[in-house]
Amino acid sequence: MIAKQDKPIYKRLFQEIFSESPSFCDRIFNHRLDTVFDIREGDRIQSFLYAIPFFAKVEGEVFRAVYVYGVGTVKEARGKGYMKEVFKKMEAFYGDSIDFYYLVPASESLFSLYETIGYKTGFYLKKELLFPKKCELPYEISPAPDAFHSDYLRYLDRFPTAVYRSQADNDFYLGEGTYYKIRQSGFFIEKDKDTAMIREAFIEDEKDLECFLDFLYQKGFSKAILTLPEKKTPYAMVKTVSPRLQSVDFSEGYTNLNFD
Repeated sequence: MIAKQDKPIYKRLFQEIFSESPSFCDRIFNHRLDTVFDIREGDRIQSFLYAIPFFAKVEGEVFRAVYVYGVGTVKEARGKGYMKEVFKKMEAFYGDSIDFYYLVPASESLFSLYETIGYKTGFYLKKELLFPKKCELPYEISPAPDAFHSDYLRYLDRFPTAVYRSQADNDFYLGEGTYYKIRQSGFFIEKDKDTAMIREAFIEDEKDLECFLDFLYQKGFSKAILTLPEKKTPYAMVKTVSPRLQSVDFSEGYTNLNFD
């Protein structure tokens, strides 16, 4: 647990390095970030890592994992090897109590960096740019936040390997956008000016996607970005601890564990 007197320090570092808004930092620290590891020189923090334990399904079996939600080094201390040290500190703490570590690199250039400390690309996403347009299919659509968790769990059943978010995590996630239902399909979107970011789409019928694009068209969006779990763009990395996972192919897994 983060000591009460240290929380403002970690929150400030998080905001500075990841350029998050004060309101988002308040939400994520109050909701989820209560385990942190750091490297210090004297009483000054040089590097830090936020860890979130969670569960994941791998080839039908549930395993314990740790999500490295954020890791950073203060600007003046970079290049001194502190990042590797803070990862070692985390791994020493958890030992064999977890089965694998999981992280989402902030940029493509970081994949090769994390490979040097044992992480391998394991999850992929495909992003499609769509242009909303009028369609003639009749449909009814409405916000349905209460259906999001059950739809999410139902969708995960389709994948042999999947990261689990809890009910509380999904409730937090919903605070960043809106979940809509069209018949049996569901679409979770965040708004970015004239763009609808479709973060998760539980599509039961391709016609439902056409209807949803029409809905976005009516709402005045000029484009939409749809995120799908397909082996296209590298998204997340894993480092296995359990011998049972050494030969697992994580490329067919479903994940969207980000809380931002």
